[in-house]
Amino acid sequence: MKTIAKVLAVLGALFVCIIVLIAALLFLQSDFREEHEAFVREFMSDYSRQWDTADVNDRLSTAFLAQIGSPNAEQALSLFRRLGKVQGITDVSVENFFAGTNGKSGVFVFKADFENAPALVRLTLKESDGEIRVDGLHITPSTEPPLLGSSHRDL
Repeated sequence: MKTIAKVLAVLGALFVCIIVLIAALLFLQSDFREEHEAFVREFMSDYSRQWDTADVNDRLSTAFLAQIGSPNAEQALSLFRRLGKVQGITDVSVENFFAGTNGKSGVFVFKADFENAPALVRLTLKESDGEIRVDGLHITPSTEPPLLGSSHRDL
């Protein structure tokens, strides 16, 4: 009987630890969103002004900058330019949040109204050593913008 009680006590303690860990991660995710939502809005406004990476170069990760010169990136930028400037952002949430010794990262998912079509945007942010960088951008238009060849692009 004592053995069963000890096993149940250990299982109970593990269960409590798991609940505390999940609560802490949810708190960190919420905090990440609150801290960086303004950054995301400003980034999208600045970038969509002309869809020129020089306008936001200081906010892009090294990995993102490495992708900019690829043929896929040129196709993506062509799509982005057809969408036009962002007019509004709604329904912001954070997915795939990660917090570790190298910093935090998360994917901001939101609806964006562009000049020529609405779209669903997934913007990956990484925070490390107090710096915030955009590490990825995926835009899926809800309707076809003018002269569109493909319905979504990654950059």
